[in-house]
Amino acid sequence: MIKVEIIGACHNDMQVQVENLQKEVTSEALQHAKQRVSGDGYVAASLFEALHMPYRFVSSVGSGIYGDYVQQQLQKQKIHVEGTTGGIGGSSFTLVDPQGMFVSLYTPGAEVEFDCELEHIDSSYLYMSQEMFKGQTRDALLNYVNSFEGTIFFEGNYEAFTEYADVLDLISNKKRMIHISELDFKYLFEQEMDAVDAIQAFYQTMQCPILLSLLDGGAMYCDGTAVMTVPFKQGNVVDRTFMAPIHGAAFVCAINAGVSLQSSIVFANTCSNLVGCNADSFLNSNMIEEMKLALKDVILQG
Repeated sequence: MIKVEIIGACHNDMQVQVENLQKEVTSEALQHAKQRVSGDGYVAASLFEALHMPYRFVSSVGSGIYGDYVQQQLQKQKIHVEGTTGGIGGSSFTLVDPQGMFVSLYTPGAEVEFDCELEHIDSSYLYMSQEMFKGQTRDALLNYVNSFEGTIFFEGNYEAFTEYADVLDLISNKKRMIHISELDFKYLFEQEMDAVDAIQAFYQTMQCPILLSLLDGGAMYCDGTAVMTVPFKQGNVVDRTFMAPIHGAAFVCAINAGVSLQSSIVFANTCSNLVGCNADSFLNSNMIEEMKLALKDVILQG
């Protein structure tokens, strides 16, 4: 099976559980802060590694106390990373409420810089995170992306489609697909706007297939000819931080393995909900086994 190229940030994060995102964080909550690795690139690479699916992970981890921590965690997970450019690693601070809703404050570092010396591998899909547009090597990244001959799977958010519209225009002539969460999608359109009308309007703007991960655990897909909704019975979500990037990564993982479009979305819904409903740790052994079984099922379905 051909490898998927993954380009995305991999950085330190401090997660704090709070009762209300609108209120001041208490000292008690800060005392129970949990350190973890975050970033769309890390989430995607972790999934591919856990499922033993072929991938190449490009990210500049950086050094310093945050970078060193990230390096240690990557080694524990046996995740190989290419493209380190030097510099200090960045970090984020994420507040999560009892419903799993979250707010993040991110100070980027070396992890959003791109190694200009890298060359493409033989690959059909390039998973690219919007986080990388924050770096000073954005032009080098765009040159690299523009020379890619496969499908670009763009993991975006509200910021990507408001602040980086010029960058998206530069890759508009490439074969691409956009993934965005409903949380970010709602900022782009009126809150009361019908979801089907909104995704069709977004397609007309972007002129490429759109995959939308929904708050209820399902997903919506639009390719300009029709809108397909793939529902999912959601469990008790406790943390939505990684749900969107794992959804996008799982979709690419399945579609690259030859799985049909609809079954790939089913697999993405399954993985996203497993991650969101887990209060223990990201991609623990039980979760990975469930994902492997789900992937096996959709591969057999074709």
